[in-house]
Amino acid sequence: MQPDYGDAERYLAPLLKEQRARLFVVTKTSEQSKQGTVDSIARSLGRLGTSCVDAVLLNNIGDYDLQRLFRADGALAGLKEARRRGQVRFIGLSGHWRPEHFVRALETGEFDVAMAPFNFVDRHTYTFERDVLPVAARHETGVVAMKALGGAVCLHYDTRQQRAMLPESHHELAIRYVLGYPVVLCRRRVQERKKRYGSHPEWRAVTVRSTRASAHPCSGRQETGRRVGRSLP
Repeated sequence: MQPDYGDAERYLAPLLKEQRARLFVVTKTSEQSKQGTVDSIARSLGRLGTSCVDAVLLNNIGDYDLQRLFRADGALAGLKEARRRGQVRFIGLSGHWRPEHFVRALETGEFDVAMAPFNFVDRHTYTFERDVLPVAARHETGVVAMKALGGAVCLHYDTRQQRAMLPESHHELAIRYVLGYPVVLCRRRVQERKKRYGSHPEWRAVTVRSTRASAHPCSGRQETGRRVGRSLP
């Protein structure tokens, strides 16, 4: 979710009170300054009614000034400050265009998670599969595939009657397309492959390097090698 998705964060708050331990909670920020990012995360935590979330993503990295992003007063510094305060476990980025921004950001090795659209239509417009996935794999960055079904018709996400852009007859093929990439895994696929072939590094969910060895309030467990699953939302 993200702050400008209407009241999405407030709607989720009651569920978090009951099921927090079972959920991997992600929100976003579009702020480009350190202080703006810190303040945005604090507001999201207030709306969610929780002291921490599992991940915060920079929303639409394609719109970011990358030089400013990595300055001492940039958004990355704000994400790190929130992590230092124990408000977030993982930091990442998301976006819909400009794969080259993903590549430049991921090559720094600073990000734990990357979320981008992967489907057999957008591949003819953008180059996320060709350019971003290899970089993510090299830096052991968790990958979340969004818009596998093309996103909502007319981008109408503010209704319960959402329909995917891809027709229903194409849904299975669309899912198969995304799961055809070795670095994009879901839990069921990992289990099936382990059962058939045994364990193999390529088929495991990626282990993301840990920058916090102490117990984290979001997880309630010791963190020495944090794991981010590659999944389809």
